[in-house]
Amino acid sequence: MDVREKSEWDAGHLDALHFPLSELEKQLPTELPQKKLLLYCRSGGRVLKAAALLRAQTLEVVPLKYGYEALKKAGIL
Repeated sequence: MDVREKSEWDAGHLDALHFPLSELEKQLPTELPQKKLLLYCRSGGRVLKAAALLRAQTLEVVPLKYGYEALKKAGIL
């Protein structure tokens, strides 16, 4: 799940769900898969906030330490 903002998503993204942190802070989505969610953002900071919000809803989440930019730089994308 990508928690970056729409402009960041539009500039490039993984094959992922898109729920910006700013939206998650206002209202959690009602239709999330009931499986482990891997979270990523630009550099790894926003995922910690998103993970806390989603865990409070008893969802199993894994915030990725490295964000989109690090994955891109490493050639993983």
